[in-house]
Amino acid sequence: MRGASQARLVEATDGQYYVAKFVGNPQGTRTLVNEWIASLILKQLDILTPTLRVLKLPTSLRNAELSFSVGNKKTPILGDWHLGSLCPVNPLNKVIFEIFPRRLLCRVSNLKDFSRILVSDVWLRQNDSRQAVFVRQPGLVDGRSSYLAHFIDHGMVFGGCRWDYGPSAQRCRYYDNAVYSMVDSQSIFEETIAHIRKLAPVNLYLALSELPDEWFCEGDLDRLAEILEKLWLSRRTLRADYIFGSI
Repeated sequence: MRGASQARLVEATDGQYYVAKFVGNPQGTRTLVNEWIASLILKQLDILTPTLRVLKLPTSLRNAELSFSVGNKKTPILGDWHLGSLCPVNPLNKVIFEIFPRRLLCRVSNLKDFSRILVSDVWLRQNDSRQAVFVRQPGLVDGRSSYLAHFIDHGMVFGGCRWDYGPSAQRCRYYDNAVYSMVDSQSIFEETIAHIRKLAPVNLYLALSELPDEWFCEGDLDRLAEILEKLWLSRRTLRADYIFGSI
């Protein structure tokens, strides 16, 4: 797959296809934890994002080709447990659009999610542009095909592997600003902020307890606890006009 994490498309033993990100990838193992945290929060905000699974890499698949490439150096992929992001459809027989033409944006049934996730990305200190993929929905709406946007790749929240909850970098927009002008973004920002302020942190901490120990180095849990405390405290200072300034 494209991207700095050097992810791969894999078929798991459950017959499903996942985009797998591996421990020790060039963006850092902390990005796997970031993905897990962001995905759980987005689901609580009713924003469409793929289901995540912890995948076990069997010994039978380990070989010289399964490695990371950095410059002229190859580093083997190690560890048993890695992150899998469920493909929204079977990529072998259905098209997943990564680049979507502006003329078809009006057919995206969850277009409001672009404004919702912008609030979340600013709050989570996403340090990368917003990525989404699109899939065609079954059937027709008013005689035309419609599409769903699935929001992917959250590894650069908290500044990626730096785990830094500093000022928002305001780099987290989707590349086509038209998605924000086609809906009432102001009211969506306000609704999303209100939703964020009602979130309970307990579910997040329970979910983190399910992650493999090999995803954490010494001191990581303490550092993560500090960041999450800042995250929850910052809900009080989220403002719709500031979000608008990031467009």
